[in-house]
Parts: sequence; C-alpha cells; structure tokens
Amino acid sequence: MDTLPEARLNLIIFYLKRGEIEEAFDLVNNMISQHSIEYLLKAITYCIIGYQKKSKHLNEAQEYFSIVGKSAAECDTITGRQAMASSYFLNNQFDEVLVYLDSIKTYFHDDDTFNFNIGQALLACGNSLKAETSLLLVVDEELRLKPAYFLSLARAYIQNGKSDLAWEMYGKVKNCDDSFQLLSIIANDCYRIGDYLYSAKSFDSMEITEPNPEYWEGKRGAIIGVFKLVVEQKAPLDHLREAMILLERSTHPQVEYIANIIRKYIRRSNLNCDF
Repeated sequence: MDTLPEARLNLIIFYLKRGEIEEAFDLVNNMISQHSIEYLLKAITYCIIGYQKKSKHLNEAQEYFSIVGKSAAECDTITGRQAMASSYFLNNQFDEVLVYLDSIKTYFHDDDTFNFNIGQALLACGNSLKAETSLLLVVDEELRLKPAYFLSLARAYIQNGKSDLAWEMYGKVKNCDDSFQLLSIIANDCYRIGDYLYSAKSFDSMEITEPNPEYWEGKRGAIIGVFKLVVEQKAPLDHLREAMILLERSTHPQVEYIANIIRKYIRRSNLNCDF
C-alpha cells in the first residue's frame, strides 16, 4: 500500500463514503501529507473522529483545513474556500465562515451539505430567517434526520416566531434517540422568547419522560407565563385552558395552589371558561 499512494487515497475515500471511519483513520493517521487532497482527507477523517469522540482531533482537522485554504495553489479555488470555511467553522468563527461560503454559494444552490452548513453558520450569527431558508433547501432524508439538522431548524423556527412548527417537528422525531434534546431546546428557547405555551408543553413532556424537579419548575414558570399573557390580553383564553391541563398532570404540591389562583381570576373576571 505504501508504494501505491493513489490506491491508499482511493481506499480512504471508499471508507469515508461507507462510513467506516476507523478504517479511514487507520490509513490517514500514518500518512505524511504533501498535497491538498491528502491534507483534506486527513482533515475530514479527523473531523469526524473528533466529533464522535470529542477529541483533540478536531483541532488537528482545523489546522489541516487551514493549510489547504491558505496554500498558494488553493486559496482562490472553490476547494480552498470550502477548506477555509471548514477551518473557521471548527473554530466557531461563523462570521468568517459566511464570508467564504457566500463567495461560492452560486455553485452549490442544490447541494444539501452546503445548505446545511451555511444554515448553521447563519443561525449562529443571528440571521434566523436566512438560516431557515437555507435549512429548508435540504432534501436528503438521511441528513434531515440528523440531530444537528433538526435541532438547528427547530431553533430557527422558534426565533422566527414559528414555535408550532418546531413542536410539529418533535412529533415526527419523538422516537429518535435525540428527541429529548429537541424537547429541551423547544422548552428553553420558547421560554426565552416568551412563547410560554410551547415551552410548557415541552417541559411537560420532559417531566413525563424523566421526572425531575427542574422540569416541574420550568413548566410552572411557563404556565404562569401563559397566565400572565392571557391577563394582559396578549394570548387567547384557549392557551390558558391548555396550560391548566398541563398543570394538573403534575403531582407537585403547588399544583392546587396555582390552579386555584387561576380559577379565582377566571371567576372574578367573568370569563366564559369551563375550567
């Protein structure tokens, strides 16, 4: 294999395409890189290993991408700009990521991986509207089921005032291993922007799945938030009805006290409500 460098590179690519990362890693780990393709294959393999194992290989991947992107041969090529974007992405410098990806996006309009990556960078830079647009261009079902994808899209939806779509997304992936993480994002992000009903729904589902005082506290705060919005006439009475159902699912000693306060307000305000 050492006498056939091209065969080694082809085998690394073969392993990466098949998702056989350890096999690819074994080959690149002892490879002395001289050309861009060798640095890139090493960077990609180390990047995947680094994410999987949360290891120092991410730092090495960042360095290898940078070597390619800054090289005289590649700095003005599409490959070089992709490499620099990847390097900055791994370093969490998302404003720089956008500089490089924006310069080549006309070549990748229908590329799912590109749209996913630029969507993540846009979201990290606070441009949730463009992030949502880019993420929705992704059509590959396997990619759409990856946690990094649906968690990013959920965050974009919530920031764009579409918490209902984030909640619908949870319904579609609730049997996935990472659905609890999605619930946590909906619960906390919705609470942060004052969309308390969907926050309460998410904290309720978390509490049912894994009883924890923190989830009760989050749900209690979100339900009180719904109540406050209704009192201020910023939310419909139906939201309070839903919130009461969520409240009374809990067995916490404070449930009755909170429910009584809400019902007293309903009676005192002569609101047409049956709870």
